[in-house]
Amino acid sequence: MEISIDSVRLIELAESGCRFRLSDDDRSFLSAVLIYQDIPTRAISEADIESSEETATLAPQQKISARLLVWLCTDADAVAQIPHWGIRVFNAQIEGLLNLQYAEIDFPLIFRQCLFTEAIRLECASLPSLDLSGSHLQGSQIIELTGNVTTAALIATNLQVEHHVFLMDGFEAAGVVGLSGAKIGGQLNCDGGKFRAATGYALFAQGAEIGEAVFLRNGFEAAGVVRLSGAKIGGQLNCDGGKFRAATGYALFAQGAEIGEAVFLRNGFEAAGVVRLSGAKIGGQLNCSGGKFCNPTRDALNADGAEIRESVFLGGGFQATGAVRLSGAKIGGQLACSGGTFCNPTRDALFAQGAEIRGSVFLDDGFEAVGAVWLQNDVPLGGGMMCASAAK
Repeated sequence: MEISIDSVRLIELAESGCRFRLSDDDRSFLSAVLIYQDIPTRAISEADIESSEETATLAPQQKISARLLVWLCTDADAVAQIPHWGIRVFNAQIEGLLNLQYAEIDFPLIFRQCLFTEAIRLECASLPSLDLSGSHLQGSQIIELTGNVTTAALIATNLQVEHHVFLMDGFEAAGVVGLSGAKIGGQLNCDGGKFRAATGYALFAQGAEIGEAVFLRNGFEAAGVVRLSGAKIGGQLNCDGGKFRAATGYALFAQGAEIGEAVFLRNGFEAAGVVRLSGAKIGGQLNCSGGKFCNPTRDALNADGAEIRESVFLGGGFQATGAVRLSGAKIGGQLACSGGTFCNPTRDALFAQGAEIRGSVFLDDGFEAVGAVWLQNDVPLGGGMMCASAAK
């Protein structure tokens, strides 16, 4: 491939400005970085979605130094050479810690189907968009800005992204992905991503602000806690088909979150651990039809004090092993549990004491409860109540 004059100039800048020796792969990368290339996305098959194992083995064709990428993003002379479409990398191994803390980056960063040997650090950084689709982050032990030592794949506390963040299509993280306090103008899309933490949090986005939707669907898998407490999400929170598995405690923790549209935990959604939506404000429906919530003898789904603008659907194959709590919740539509199974022997199966429900309550069409159902007389109902094939 013929190297352009601009590429030659960039290589010369790197050789004089970097405090390390460039490899042949580094030079090859620099010779191509100024040329726009379409980067394919990896199609996710049904087998990938159903599998809990790694969906792909990456075979990087080149190795790029993380220090070179840091130089490209932060050196004024280098930045002046980067085109408006940004840095686009496909099928490469990024060697070393990619440390871009506090960096102000004016162009997109796109790394698809890349293998990162150590963590990515983007605390307090800013950039137009971030795409790590199909990439594998092996993670490493780091010291956070708070002084905590953790095994992290991506730490982006207080990151500011003008448009979207894509951690999808086979993305894998071995270690926490931290987005606490991040501000993302578009969507956070983790469809088909696998987030695995040996202990603690898999995805930590407490207090994050996402202007559009959050997608944790279609093969999404978390081994560890997904924390969205206090987050503000302008669109929907869609976890259809997602698998949330925590060794102990919470599977999905979204207490006090504000979601502008609906929350979907349907169609193959599975949670092993508590799903906590207490105090959340949901601008649309809460739809858990066909979802499976498992946390025996404890809360499976807790939405105490939540405000749901439209209806709540806990039917159509919904299964809860553990308590379902809606105490003090405000539901703008109906509470539809038709065809749902609620199992919490010797304890509360469905507890909605003090809830305000503007529409009707449906406990029919195969509704089954093993355990106590609390819908006391002091529960205000705007519509009627239909019960059939109910408690055991």
